[in-house]
Amino acid sequence: MKDLLKATEEDVYWVLAEVVSIENFREWCYLGCPTCHKKLTPEEERFRCTNCSVTLAGGVYRYKVSVCIMDNTGHGNFVLWDRECIEILGKTSSSLMAEVEKKTGDPTRFPEDIESLVDKKAIFKIQLKKKSEENAYRGGISLGVLSMIQDPNVLAMYEGKQDIGTDESDEKTPEK
Repeated sequence: MKDLLKATEEDVYWVLAEVVSIENFREWCYLGCPTCHKKLTPEEERFRCTNCSVTLAGGVYRYKVSVCIMDNTGHGNFVLWDRECIEILGKTSSSLMAEVEKKTGDPTRFPEDIESLVDKKAIFKIQLKKKSEENAYRGGISLGVLSMIQDPNVLAMYEGKQDIGTDESDEKTPEK
């Protein structure tokens, strides 16, 4: 982690780490465009996708869970998107929201299911991008998870190898 946080190259990196906490209890999902998945902006009684330049009656709820991960060199915040959360939780954010509403009467309440992400160990494939003011609170770095490898056999092979590597084939980069 320490080396990743010092990295200056926009690239894809691999990190073996464990989720230690959930960071965004209020904003664990967002209403996204069904076509491009970007967040929709409310516009009167409809929603606007600025990426696709369309106005829609509704969208699709998608996961966007900010987690704190840690390895033996440090910690950082990663964003787990729809694909990773569905893989781990086994349900879409819409179905989880419906379960929460049925159980509590409040669909916006933070779902306990998301807490199950804590203590998950994985090899995270990270897209490192420099951002302007949007992520200034993180030192100008955005860490989005592209995929996760949770296979116990693969994790066992890479235990103890905490160095990061770029997506090029080298001994630090796990193969899928």
